[in-house]
Amino acid sequence: MLINKFGVRDRDILDEMEASYTSLRLSDMAENPLSGEYDCRHLRAMHKYIFCDLYDWAGELRTIDIEKNEAVLGGLSIEYSPHDEIEKSFGVILDEMKAIEWGDLPCEGQAGKFSNCFSRLWQIHPFREGNTRTVTHFCCQYADSVNMPINRQLFQKHSEYLRNALVAASAIFSDIGDRSQPGHLYRIVLDAIKQGQAH
Repeated sequence: MLINKFGVRDRDILDEMEASYTSLRLSDMAENPLSGEYDCRHLRAMHKYIFCDLYDWAGELRTIDIEKNEAVLGGLSIEYSPHDEIEKSFGVILDEMKAIEWGDLPCEGQAGKFSNCFSRLWQIHPFREGNTRTVTHFCCQYADSVNMPINRQLFQKHSEYLRNALVAASAIFSDIGDRSQPGHLYRIVLDAIKQGQAH
């Protein structure tokens, strides 16, 4: 159980509180983007804003290595970044994103490159909790900043599908090899880009 500001020890109650507080914070940031340089510091600031009502450690990178059993992988865990490589790994991917001329790509090309970067950033899993929400918002705000609007409501409406798609896209293992299925993430990202451009 995560130590929280309310002293809640019931997982279901904490989940409900998390959903309530973070939905308000995410809605506010969607309307009022949090300024920054789209680097690790910017990501940490977003996480702190989203989760500051609940956790004293909001915005702090994890200091241990983690595993999470995934039902869609038959109980296997994604190989998340070692905690001492989080900032370096994040910087490498962001440098790649910033080098892409997003406006020169067709929707399909945007979706392919964006979903690849999205899943790799998510696979880092920089925080103890709230990685999917924070990385998703970070990527959506980045897309807006490069004039590639994304319908983030599609991600919110299908949040379970999105997380499973991120897991599937990141299923690359050092012992059993590449079991990734990036197509699921590509499809929802492509739909979100097309819907974003239609508005």
